[in-house]
Amino acid sequence: MDWVGDDNPPKTSDPTWIKKYADEGGAAIICGDGNIRQNPVDLIAYVESGLIGFWVPPRYDDLKGYGQAALILRWFPVIVEKIKGCKRGECWQIPLQWTPDINGFKKLQDPREHPAASSVKPSATVHQFRRLP
Repeated sequence: MDWVGDDNPPKTSDPTWIKKYADEGGAAIICGDGNIRQNPVDLIAYVESGLIGFWVPPRYDDLKGYGQAALILRWFPVIVEKIKGCKRGECWQIPLQWTPDINGFKKLQDPREHPAASSVKPSATVHQFRRLP
């Protein structure tokens, strides 16, 4: 088991360390960033890497240190079992519940396949240009 901070300097972008980890033979990750849906570029990088990803649920930060660790430890055996039946590149959200259930994971959709499900909405920007004399 590896931790991203062991082999990468602080502020290393997700796509950079994801590729490196996948190229080194990594199979799956557990990510403490519950806001992955806010950054579709990073989610796409995870999917394309072939890594099986598990993300903490919204409100995970409310649990604080020991609560966060307890949730991951509680779910860890079920995560291991889920990995065995997953396809490469699948991404899952861990539920915020204390009773692990292999059917309880919520699948995160690739934002390229389901743009309406993405939290990022395209918007038009009108730029005002002025003529130079």
